Amino acid sequence: MTNKEPYFFLSKNLRELKIIIENIVFESNGCGIIYGDKKTGKTAFAKYLQSANLRKKETIYINAKEIDLENLNNLTNHIIIIDDAHILTKNQINSIKPICKDNFVIFITDKEYLVLLKEYLKDKNIKFTL
Repeated sequence: MTNKEPYFFLSKNLRELKIIIENIVFESNGCGIIYGDKKTGKTAFAKYLQSANLRKKETIYINAKEIDLENLNNLTNHIIIIDDAHILTKNQINSIKPICKDNFVIFITDKEYLVLLKEYLKDKNIKFTL
C-alpha cells in the first residue's frame, strides 16, 4: 500500500453504520459533518468514502486552506469533501450551501468546532445529515 492510498480500520460493530453513511452519501444530495477529536481518523474515513464507489459519484477532496469556490459552482452529482472546515468563514459556508442542493458536501472538523459549523450550516432548504 502506498502512502496515497487511504487506510481506514472499522470494527465489525460499526460496519452497519458505514453502510448507512455510504448510502446517504452516494444516493442523495445535501451535506454532512464528520467530526471528532484530532488524529481519530476523520480524514482517513472521508478518503475511504472517496475511493469506495466512484461509479455513482465523482469525488473532490479539498483542504479548506486551499478552497476555490468558483471551481465548485455548476457541479452536479459530486461528493465534495472539505477538510479543516472549521477555518471556513461564515461567508464561505454561505457560498457553499447552494452547492449542497446538487451534490453531497462533507465537512470535516475537529469536535471543538462542531457547534459553530452546525450554526453556520443552518438552512431549511438543504438536507443535513450528522
